[in-house]
Amino acid sequence: MAVAFGLLIFITPKPQSAVVKKQPKVTGLWQRFLPQALLIFCLGLIMSGVLSYTSLFAEIRQVHGTAWFFFTSAVVGVALRPVVGNLFDQRGPFFVLMPSVVCLIISLVLMCVLHSQWQLILPGLFFSAADGAIFPTVQSWVLKKAGNTQRESATGLFLNCYDFGMGSGAFLLGKIIDFTSYVAMFQVLLGLTVIYLFLTLYYARQKA
Repeated sequence: MAVAFGLLIFITPKPQSAVVKKQPKVTGLWQRFLPQALLIFCLGLIMSGVLSYTSLFAEIRQVHGTAWFFFTSAVVGVALRPVVGNLFDQRGPFFVLMPSVVCLIISLVLMCVLHSQWQLILPGLFFSAADGAIFPTVQSWVLKKAGNTQRESATGLFLNCYDFGMGSGAFLLGKIIDFTSYVAMFQVLLGLTVIYLFLTLYYARQKA
């Protein structure tokens, strides 16, 4: 980050004309981007449960090699993003989000029956395929819909909803674990992901 900030010094802004542009109103921003805000909030909630409690759940089940889950997620997620971007440009959000949410459901089903290391690596593959596709797709969807006039406001809304989902999800899902178990928590995530599938089907289909 220090190197990145240092490189900003060498950026020379292009001269702008002195024409005063009317600033776009942010009124109605929530109404306009409610589908994307809801989708990214739910994604943050689901991701928080997987990222926060997978290691602890694997430890309780005496399954070693949790690092492979996250390593697999990182590699597959990065490898898929160029393909996902191209598919989004050609076919729209629906054809990216639907199979990605299905992959997320498969990942959580496998997590609920976790008893061996391969059952930890395999969910990592499906989880990374979902995470590496859903987040950039919804973000691109927001930016494309916002255009040049509301790009900054829409980006802020998008990231705030994701962060709020991550933060509140880790807390609420932790409370579920306290009162029930890790398996019950992943089952709750699975149910939420099924609802997420129908939300995606409803919202993204309109833009397919």
